[in-house]
Amino acid sequence: MTTTITKTKYMSNFEIQNMAEAALVSYEMTASWASATRAAEEYAADEWLIAATPSQVYTSVCLAKMGWEGVRMGVQTTVLNNLNAAHCVPVNMFGVSQ
Repeated sequence: MTTTITKTKYMSNFEIQNMAEAALVSYEMTASWASATRAAEEYAADEWLIAATPSQVYTSVCLAKMGWEGVRMGVQTTVLNNLNAAHCVPVNMFGVSQ
């Protein structure tokens, strides 16, 4: 039995969000938005047998980029908070005081 990929169809927000998650995971592994774009297209083809339109792929990749910025900002905030906490430790002439 062979399966054929449908040309295109309407995708719900949920389906586009799933494509975005696939793109984000791909970007985390490859650091390439081109690979992430291919991953989003392939996800739609593999999961729903749909050939995603360029608009659907673009939307999912934009969502993935926003997700990546959220991850990046979260890491930056954590690093800055840790640096600030390290500077607030009282120190005497023998090292860190208790």
